[in-house]
Amino acid sequence: MFFHYPNYAQEALDSFTDTKGEFTLGQQCSYRFPFTLDRENYTYPVLVVTGENDCVFCSANCYITSLDSPATQLDTTKVLFPSVNNFQTVVINDTAHGINFHRTAKEAYERIFEFVDALGLGISE
Repeated sequence: MFFHYPNYAQEALDSFTDTKGEFTLGQQCSYRFPFTLDRENYTYPVLVVTGENDCVFCSANCYITSLDSPATQLDTTKVLFPSVNNFQTVVINDTAHGINFHRTAKEAYERIFEFVDALGLGISE
């Protein structure tokens, strides 16, 4: 669910196991709340990033979609931001929900920095 074997170090799994917290049904039910917000007037850029094998948001394969759907499940979130012109998605291969614990975390952050730099914010300078 959180890790995709073998794309993580055993030390990362051990650290996660030693420091993880509880997850309640109340937290899970609260995921619905953001979907009820009105985003009609939101126009700022949006970048959606997750791992290819994210079990939490993609049922363990973000590339599985219906025949009429976009390239990834992440692309379907565009409907939540109808007024955004700069909407991008990134699927990090061989990675599950816990991106920070995978060997691909650097790639994920590089893609995030590229997105922010393209906005002219110059954080990588």
